[in-house]
Amino acid sequence: MKPYWRNERVSRFLTGALCIVVALAAGSSAAQANKSADDVEDTAATNGVPDPATFTPNKDIMFHIGRAAEKPRIDGVLDDAIWNSAIRLGNFSEISPGENVEPSVQTEALFAYDQDNLYVAFICHDDPATIRASITDRDAMFRDDYVGIMIDTFSDQQNAYEFFVNPYGVQGDLRRTGHREDSSYDAVWYSGGRINGDGWTAEMSIPFRSLRFPDTPSQNWGLHVIRTRPRDSREQHSWVPISRDENCLFCSAGTINGLVGINQGK
Repeated sequence: MKPYWRNERVSRFLTGALCIVVALAAGSSAAQANKSADDVEDTAATNGVPDPATFTPNKDIMFHIGRAAEKPRIDGVLDDAIWNSAIRLGNFSEISPGENVEPSVQTEALFAYDQDNLYVAFICHDDPATIRASITDRDAMFRDDYVGIMIDTFSDQQNAYEFFVNPYGVQGDLRRTGHREDSSYDAVWYSGGRINGDGWTAEMSIPFRSLRFPDTPSQNWGLHVIRTRPRDSREQHSWVPISRDENCLFCSAGTINGLVGINQGK
């Protein structure tokens, strides 16, 4: 008589039972692994951690600016009617230390103009407790949080004006030629900033008489919108994705058009 474990019927039964047990165990492990992965994803979403697989940097980087019916009060509070109809830019990319990835906080920029001024407002979402801001001299706020624009008014990819502001409205402005920035440049312009429960906001009014641009009926300017956020690392966020392999900053700039009937004055 064959031993029990050698009996063919019993052997087939045990083999089948063993396969069922292994399959159940594997299914349980897979389900547990999937649950763990889902838990990680849910936790990441809850903690606001960006998912690189779902983020796409801006591709449409040209926009038409609208003419304002009234002037805003430049105090950093975005309660003026002009901002309700202003063009709004968003979906910024983190360009440093990440390369064109989704940033940990969101930024919005609003644009309008009239015959005399370019108006820009910013909404910088953030934890107010982490914001770095100081009341300091002009051009001495570049260690703070700051946001601003760089405009290439002749679209020659070589010369540009830079206007930045910190959460208290302190100004920083520079003139760019190629890769060089001249901090001795001081234009006449106006700014304001406010810290609030959702982060901070800022406004700019840049008189066209403070700029030089082509004497043509309509303007097309190169544009970068940049936010710098110093935390554990010095984060930089940009409306336009910027490649680290690109040696020409304004070769990847966006375009602002629709500036009609403006003049430089005297």
